[in-house]
Amino acid sequence: MSDDNTPLSGPPAPGNPLASPPIERVILQVQFPEILAIGNPAVASAFQEKIRFRYPFLKIDSMQDGRGGTQNLYRLGDMQGRWRLSLASGFIALETTAYTSKADLIQRLSETLAALRETVGPSHVLRIGIRYLNRGEVANAGSLADILRDGMAGPSQAFPTAHLSLAEAHMPCDEGGLTVRYGQLPPGASPDPNMFAPMSVPTWAFDIDAYTVSDGNALGEFSVQSIVDTAASLANRALAVFRWSFKREFLAIREAAEANTVRH
Repeated sequence: MSDDNTPLSGPPAPGNPLASPPIERVILQVQFPEILAIGNPAVASAFQEKIRFRYPFLKIDSMQDGRGGTQNLYRLGDMQGRWRLSLASGFIALETTAYTSKADLIQRLSETLAALRETVGPSHVLRIGIRYLNRGEVANAGSLADILRDGMAGPSQAFPTAHLSLAEAHMPCDEGGLTVRYGQLPPGASPDPNMFAPMSVPTWAFDIDAYTVSDGNALGEFSVQSIVDTAASLANRALAVFRWSFKREFLAIREAAEANTVRH
């Protein structure tokens, strides 16, 4: 595809790996038909036994169950507090603030899904999604108008003195759908405080969410390999959109020697 075409269809164009990508957090979620047995600590315990050496710390939160009640939300984290699994009656999510490569993320997903299949045994998959949350300081990288491709900066380009500007776009892609949310933020502001902790300096945020789309039916049976393949395709799509959205100059200064490279 030419550089002017949005990378929403066809094979995502490869790019040089970045040594210092602005990825602050990655979340990968798999939804399945609700399994009430997950609320049983004995069932959740069997899953925990499979993965607790990698994720030894357990916290049990409460969340709405969609029927006016609550359910257990099991949070399992690693020693450094940088990786976390979340298990509820209808989904499992893998989250990290220490992203190093797509390969590592997908491998962890595969291990997690295998443990879930062996202990809980979901029958089908409803939705798969991956979200890349990127952020940088304006003082270091420049404003959105400086770093995004021409025409994308939105309100911050039309009103250069704006303290806060936000833009959002929803669009189809080969894998299903993709949502991009981005903006320029003053000190102390965040587009989503649960995902982006407010900072004391002006920042920009660029949030990409790639996901499957269905008509309300299941995507298919719960197959670890099929889910992993779909998640990898969604990740490739999201990363291609990221590269397309930013100016070449912004990407070039983050490309570095092989030894220091973060693998996408």
